[in-house]
Amino acid sequence: IYMELAQLFLDRFVRQNVAEIDEIPWKERKEEVTLPPAERAIYMELEHHLQAMEMKTVKSVKSSGPKASSSVSDKEARLREVLGASGSPEEALLKRCSHFDLAGSTHSAMQACQQVVELRQEQLKECQLELKSYITQAQTLLTKICTSEPSFRDGEFDYLARWQADVRACQEDQAGDILRHCLDEATNAQGTKGVAKGKKGGGKGGKSKSRTEKAEEEDSHPAPQTKKGAGLAVKKASLDDQKWELRELSHVLRRVQKELLGRVRSLRYFQAVRDLQEKERQVSCVACGSASVPHSAVGILSCCGHTGCHVCLLQAAQGQECPEPHCSASARLTSVLAASSLGVESGSKGKGGKFGAKLLQIVNGIQSVKGKDRVLVFVQFPDLMQKVADALNEAGIKALQLKGSVYQKTNALDQFQIDTPLKKGDPQVLLLNLKDESASGANLTSANHIIFVHPLLAKSQHEFDACETQAIGRVRRYGQSKLVHVWRFLANDTMDCEIYEQRVVLGKASDF
Repeated sequence: IYMELAQLFLDRFVRQNVAEIDEIPWKERKEEVTLPPAERAIYMELEHHLQAMEMKTVKSVKSSGPKASSSVSDKEARLREVLGASGSPEEALLKRCSHFDLAGSTHSAMQACQQVVELRQEQLKECQLELKSYITQAQTLLTKICTSEPSFRDGEFDYLARWQADVRACQEDQAGDILRHCLDEATNAQGTKGVAKGKKGGGKGGKSKSRTEKAEEEDSHPAPQTKKGAGLAVKKASLDDQKWELRELSHVLRRVQKELLGRVRSLRYFQAVRDLQEKERQVSCVACGSASVPHSAVGILSCCGHTGCHVCLLQAAQGQECPEPHCSASARLTSVLAASSLGVESGSKGKGGKFGAKLLQIVNGIQSVKGKDRVLVFVQFPDLMQKVADALNEAGIKALQLKGSVYQKTNALDQFQIDTPLKKGDPQVLLLNLKDESASGANLTSANHIIFVHPLLAKSQHEFDACETQAIGRVRRYGQSKLVHVWRFLANDTMDCEIYEQRVVLGKASDF
């Protein structure tokens, strides 16, 4: 009989994938956060910038040449610079809609906006330097090839000449001028270098040797060959390798050109958004010819940063094009934003202060909790968790974190899990990592409020459900005597809402 009772206990309370805790009351609430104009602009800039960088790490090219592999490493490095401490574009966007500058030292979103402009301008300059470097390499290689095969220049397989012709004919707004300037500077530098080298070669021994004299000298001193025709084969293979390397370099040039174009558009877009947010200014529209479009009717294309009538931009986007005559951006209906949706800066320095609108709203939410109730705050990323801790500390809310040695973590749990009513000086908040197993299975029923700073970024629906069930199960379990409150803070029109819709709304619907 005892064995049967023990087995019934295990089956009832332990060996269940989902605890039967329906009798424990709980309430879920979605707290929507509207980002102030400056914070929204910073988020939108990062989102567009990642789209321009194709929002993924660069795949390795087929070439094994050092030039191609170097270009891939350069782009990966720049993408890593954009992502910062984030492991993916989605993670970077989740952090950005929670705080405008986790890695920086800015004290307001307005200051962060200026820093974004300076950073993107510097990155654009670096991209130009890289482009000029590859142009120089390609021109040097072409000169070597034409020395052995003069007919190669401007021939069918002169990919560099094709690229240069495309650049000369490029009418892209702003970017075309930058590309031609880079090409001219690299070409002029290469020509100056060649002239200086020629003078240096002819200055020592009087006049330089003619081609005929060089050919006669080579004939009188032929290269040693171990086998008949071996030298010719080596020379031919070397020439073929150079042609292949030039082909790969031309592909690299087109990739850097595309990246430069994306950077120009991204910077233009951010500056246009900030112009529209700082004051309700009027713009002109090339589509309809209107010279003064009121702010309420202004639209902006996120794909290129050009502005005009919102209606005209929508009509142009249906044809997947920008109405500007010198813009080749492929516009979509989702690329058209109404200026009225961006908001306009008020006279204050910003609603969110140095911690941003979302963290400020979370702090206000915790302060509204009854004095005797404790709160668990779940964050997935360590740098964002530290920013949350700083915001709570500045607001005078004592919070604990599970970090350090096992003893320190256990001590923090013991301090928080106290059955006595909350007194002045007692920790009211415990910060936990959504995916950290430090407090896995811990009974934290002294708290009855759970706050998700952002939705969990998970690889699968199963992982999302498992982690969230574990998190809520910290307080919604046997022994809980209070109503459990689950708070979800979501910044409107951001990655927060995308993940929430995919994992929570559609995820729950798929269970039925």
